Amino acid sequence: MKFTLFYNGVLKSKGSVNDKHKIRLKLHEQLEELWKHYPLCNLHNNQQIIKLKIGDYEFVPVVSSEIDMTAEIHITLLRPGLPGSIFTEGGDIDNRLKTLLDALSVPEKPEALPNRNASESSNNPIYTLLENDALITGISVYADRLLEPAVDKSYVRLMLKVNTINNRANLSGIP
Repeated sequence: MKFTLFYNGVLKSKGSVNDKHKIRLKLHEQLEELWKHYPLCNLHNNQQIIKLKIGDYEFVPVVSSEIDMTAEIHITLLRPGLPGSIFTEGGDIDNRLKTLLDALSVPEKPEALPNRNASESSNNPIYTLLENDALITGISVYADRLLEPAVDKSYVRLMLKVNTINNRANLSGIP
C-alpha cells in the first residue's frame, strides 16, 4: 500500500514530548482518514486492528510487527534558509528526523507522552504510522529551500511518501 502524508509546522532538532505529540496529532487526522479506505477499512470493519495502550492513550498503528509489516519512507523536507544550510539553520537534520520518527511512532512508555487533557478526548484512539521506528526498512530525505517567509527557522513543510510492505508470505497456493 502506498500513500502520502503532509506536515506543515515546527520540527525541532530536540523536540520535547509535547512537540512530538503535536506532530503526532496533526498526522493522526490523515491516518484516521486512511483507515476509512480500502484495504484498511476491511481490517477496521472486521475488528482486526492492533490497539496499543500506553498510559492514558490508545494507539492504532498502520505498520505493526504483529502483522509482519514494514515501511519505506521518502521524505521531502522544505525549510527556510539558503541551500546547503540544512545542518546550520533550524537544527541539524539527524535530530530533526529523530523528532519526526518519534512522532510517527507509538511512544514506548507513558513518560514519552504529555498529560492527557479534556480537549484530546475525541482523539481516542490516536492513529500512528508505525508501531515503532524499527519497522522502517528504508528512508530517504530530500531537503530543499522553503520559498515562503517563515517566522521560525524550525518551520518545515514535509511530504512523506510511504510504501508499506507485507512481509508475510502467501502460501495458500502451495500444496
